[in-house]
Amino acid sequence: MIEKHDWNERWKEAMIDASWRKRHKDPVEYFDRKAKWYNEVIIKQANHAHQSISRLPVDHECTVLDIGSGPGTLSIPLAKKAKKITAIDPSPGMLYYLRENAQKEGIKNITPMNKRWEDINLGKDIETHDIVIASHSLAMLDIKKALSKMNDASNRSVYLFASANKQNGDYHELWAKLYKEKYVAGPGYIYILNILYQMGIYANIETWEHEIKRPISSLDEAVKEKMEYFERPQLPNAKEIIRQHLSKTLIEEEGALWSKNKTTNVMIYWNKKT
Repeated sequence: MIEKHDWNERWKEAMIDASWRKRHKDPVEYFDRKAKWYNEVIIKQANHAHQSISRLPVDHECTVLDIGSGPGTLSIPLAKKAKKITAIDPSPGMLYYLRENAQKEGIKNITPMNKRWEDINLGKDIETHDIVIASHSLAMLDIKKALSKMNDASNRSVYLFASANKQNGDYHELWAKLYKEKYVAGPGYIYILNILYQMGIYANIETWEHEIKRPISSLDEAVKEKMEYFERPQLPNAKEIIRQHLSKTLIEEEGALWSKNKTTNVMIYWNKKT
């Protein structure tokens, strides 16, 4: 039955039907607005990046292509291990923070490129790289074409990182309360595996559980952060809804407040045929 489905079309349908995509018609404009917030949050989750990077066979002679690099979540630490990084992201705001983070770390072997992956011309815009990675950045509608180009761009292997959790209770629960609608998640990683299978690429998969824990300065600051994250929902009692939710979910330890979430990460990867 799997072979009979056009999984690329199913991916498109699920992506278009996703709540996030319906509310944010222009993903680039959205991530530009979120760049500062995202950069500040990611800095506090260094261990999250380390768990992904530790699984990559990168050495000092290796070139890496990072698709959807954001503010350098993986590119910055990878640059300390690799020969060269090319970081592609459609958001100018994200690349602004990538350059800033690289400068702070004294890193000079990252080449940022402000383009959508769909618009990249292999052989003209970029050359092939040893390893191609895409971490939580697979938002392309024609994912089959995007994956095919990733395969073509790699000399050795391709690594894709995603979340296995279709339901994030904290985020989805607040979405339903603030927007008065059920949250519809986008397509999960199983679509990717099926599409690759139909392309004749028999990928490997690895999963691991990860606890995301970061300090929160105060309940008021946490409410303010969530209001910004949800783009100041228009409900008159939005702040109170968020405050009540966080009062139940934030954890007090060692005299401080902490945000804790558990997630299951997925790494889909394959080696190029020789």
